[in-house]
Amino acid sequence: MSDNMHITDLSREFIIRQYRMNSENIRTLFKDMSIPDYLALRDIMKYSQIDENGDDRIYLKDLSEKMKLTMPQMSKMAERLNDKGLVTWTHDQNGRSGTYVMITNAGKDLLRNKEEMFRDFFGRVIEKYGRDKMSDLLKEMAELEGVIIEEIGEMPDAGNYLE
Repeated sequence: MSDNMHITDLSREFIIRQYRMNSENIRTLFKDMSIPDYLALRDIMKYSQIDENGDDRIYLKDLSEKMKLTMPQMSKMAERLNDKGLVTWTHDQNGRSGTYVMITNAGKDLLRNKEEMFRDFFGRVIEKYGRDKMSDLLKEMAELEGVIIEEIGEMPDAGNYLE
């Protein structure tokens, strides 16, 4: 088998496994909310700061940096979460200080239930697969992701592929 054929087989298998994990299997864990909504709620809870009124909130600009999203993407996500009653978003005073989001009680409850389900589910998965193997796998995946992002960034027309 030539090196090119071996690389083709490996890349195809990688793409197939990524697709299956992202669309077929994991989707069953997200019947009540989307993956982006879960990640946004998790980051809002994780990075919120208590303001002078005792409310936990995070500025949209800070959240977009944490989530590595553009401000237009973050605004659309915040609007969608607001429409679902999972967050509120508003401006500071006259709007000059920025827009911030606060997770609602409904959002907290949904996130709490989702994370409880994940602890139970992934607790069983990790028990069967092995904690050390899972830790090693995640490190390897992060390293691979870094290499992939670097390679995409070095492509002459990378912007066309990333949109």
